[in-house]
Amino acid sequence: MHAEILLAPLRRGSDHAVGSFIDTIGATIVPVDRVIARRAARLRGAHSALRLPDAISLATAVVAAAEYVTLDRRLREVADAAVEDVAGR
Repeated sequence: MHAEILLAPLRRGSDHAVGSFIDTIGATIVPVDRVIARRAARLRGAHSALRLPDAISLATAVVAAAEYVTLDRRLREVADAAVEDVAGR
């Protein structure tokens, strides 16, 4: 989520660099809508340890058919399962 990646730079006073970074890598900021919110709720229902920010970011990637990048092994496993669930439908 955009707010999540802004947190540390805001604390350091370098949040202006985040916008430049997003532009440089060609990332798209996707607004959270009802479809994404519903998918996030389904993900949280299926994975009780999943936090809401993680569920929303993962749901956004699934709905937008975008690559989901994380260094969190547990979250990567949930993401892989979510993609398989979508592919199987």
